[in-house]
Amino acid sequence: MDPGFEARLARRKDLVRRRQIVRRRILIGSFAGVLLCVAAFLLFTRDSGNSGGPSSVPAASGNQDGNGGQNPAGSGNSENTARGGAHPDDSWETHTGPVPILMYHVIGPAAGAEDYPGLFLSTEDFRDQVNWLAQNGYTAVTLVQVQNAWYDGGTLPPKPVVLSFDDGYLGQYLFAMPILEKQGWAGQLNLKSEGSDLSSKQVKKMY
Repeated sequence: MDPGFEARLARRKDLVRRRQIVRRRILIGSFAGVLLCVAAFLLFTRDSGNSGGPSSVPAASGNQDGNGGQNPAGSGNSENTARGGAHPDDSWETHTGPVPILMYHVIGPAAGAEDYPGLFLSTEDFRDQVNWLAQNGYTAVTLVQVQNAWYDGGTLPPKPVVLSFDDGYLGQYLFAMPILEKQGWAGQLNLKSEGSDLSSKQVKKMY
């Protein structure tokens, strides 16, 4: 037997073992990234009776434009509507086509906007955009609802739209959530793994 064979075989086994370790670390890191960074599917809307939040705005009534599956005022189901955002009604149909996604970052005062002005949107402008969408027949839905419509035969409103909020800036909790809550809509919160402005308590209130 070649005297160097065993040494080469040992080196080869060690190389294979190292590659397996690296591969496992990559897979674990990717999975963790999916859990932490990809859509958390957190709903911004909450029950109007919840205390401790930044606002106690009641769920929007069903007589507003573009509110999809909201229940009429006094129907007795406003709690469910507030918690889950837009709910299906008779106007919702199966939908496998494109759904627009509007991406937001910082909602509120534009501190430091000179560096990244495109990341900032004033509270007033955001409110105007939400009102425009509602007045023009749009209904904000979650990515879960879109996924169910695309792959599981679920339904969507006539003009669905996803409002996505990236990175977990504080203004998304202080300013965006009450506006969406008033409309009876849900938002899509995409948290980064670390460095978010939001505390765990605030994130839980956004369910």
